[in-house]
Amino acid sequence: MDSTALKLFLTQQQEAHKDQLVFLQQQQEKLLETILKKIGTQTDHTSILNSLNGRIATFKYNSEDVGRRIKNSFAG
Repeated sequence: MDSTALKLFLTQQQEAHKDQLVFLQQQQEKLLETILKKIGTQTDHTSILNSLNGRIATFKYNSEDVGRRIKNSFAG
């Protein structure tokens, strides 16, 4: 293989690599678009959280209860 043939081969390889890279980038863009469409909007997430908030009891901190639990854990 002489230098001209080697240069031609390397040029073809470089072009094929560029084409492959462009194809992969296009596939990534399509995948990202699909994922973003499926994520939904903020209102979807807000309605889910509001629905959960209605069913979960609110936590209330009681320092006396904590002190009693700590004291009882050492007594046992």
